[in-house]
Amino acid sequence: MGTSLGVLAAPTLVMAGILRGSLYLLRFSLDKSSTELLYVPVSPRVRSQVKSFIDSFISRSADGIAGLILVLFANALGFGPREVSLVNLAALAGWIWIANKVRREYLNVLRQAIERRVLDPERTAAQMLDATTTEILAQALECRGEEQLLYGMSLFEIGNKTGWHPALRCLLEHRSPAVRLHALRLLDNAGDRAIQPQAEKLLGDEDLEVRAAALRYLVAHAGRDPLTLLSRSSDLPAHVMQGAVVAFLARSGAPEYSSAARIILQSMLAQAGPEGVPARREAALVLGLVPPPSELHARLREGLLDKDPRWWNRPC
Repeated sequence: MGTSLGVLAAPTLVMAGILRGSLYLLRFSLDKSSTELLYVPVSPRVRSQVKSFIDSFISRSADGIAGLILVLFANALGFGPREVSLVNLAALAGWIWIANKVRREYLNVLRQAIERRVLDPERTAAQMLDATTTEILAQALECRGEEQLLYGMSLFEIGNKTGWHPALRCLLEHRSPAVRLHALRLLDNAGDRAIQPQAEKLLGDEDLEVRAAALRYLVAHAGRDPLTLLSRSSDLPAHVMQGAVVAFLARSGAPEYSSAARIILQSMLAQAGPEGVPARREAALVLGLVPPPSELHARLREGLLDKDPRWWNRPC
């Protein structure tokens, strides 16, 4: 529209070249990406049926119709560049009106698709990075259902720029451990440093994986040493911090961390009697989270089984 106004004001060859250049610049960038975005909430079955037809026949036909209109006004009616630019401006006004209508319907269909959980994150990974779609996804995170929230966060994972969204921070206090864990991992991967106080609080979470994820965040973004956290004064039970530290150390894969994790686990297993049950339970849960193969499994299974077989046979 801007370059058409330029032709209307100064119908020169230079302005015509700018008009033509802006067409190709926008057609294969903003216009193409916006068009692809419209397919996001469409089911894969319908998309496969109509997309190739639209891209090949409809788009080419539109180019041909535009050429015929240009021939009509330029040759048959004798319009010059100024008059043709007026025709172009009228067509652009109608196009903008249609685009606005399409945008409203797109947002409605997108909301419905998110509610029905029919979007495929892998197929739409390259398409759902615009700010409007991100806000729609954020609105989906306002519900309280665990499955809906996990699905909404899985859509957030498709774009690295959306992981910091403030809507995720509220989920760190959700009642579901799975939701807290997923939100914390997204914010951790996005490098959100504003949640450090919440991560400190999550070190005492009831779920071991959440505690380990909070520790990983503090080590990565707050420069904390995981081993020094064990010696700090805290209201948390000792086995809570020990379990989180061991889970973090074992998953890091560093050789020096593996020996430290083994020593801490052995100290947890060495706590005999009824008062040592929480520590031994925590040790069993930690071993269930350590990815195999690991020397921790082979070396500590026998000791754990001797101390209290109930916690080894219990599913982790």
